[in-house]
Amino acid sequence: MSVANYMNKVKIIVDDLFVIGHRLRTEDIIAHTLNGIGDDFKELKASVRFRDTPITFEDFYDKLLDEELIHKQHINRNDDLKITAQYSNKRGNNFYRISIGK
Repeated sequence: MSVANYMNKVKIIVDDLFVIGHRLRTEDIIAHTLNGIGDDFKELKASVRFRDTPITFEDFYDKLLDEELIHKQHINRNDDLKITAQYSNKRGNNFYRISIGK
């Protein structure tokens, strides 16, 4: 699920709670959101939890989107990288050739 979709679900829950009289603090919304996102965001989780000053919801959302983009780029880069190994035996000599490329 994308960050945008996940955060939309969070917003719906927060809005529903507000309608029935339960207003959540920004820190609580962020804490619950951090608990629900996957391990792809573990560095962000740690940095938000151990900040000296609270993060705004807008900054938190921006950082989530940034992390999602970085993660997708990392996955795409790994998918593009192909490693091959070739072996040949000519006149008693063994040759190995390894190539790494896209």
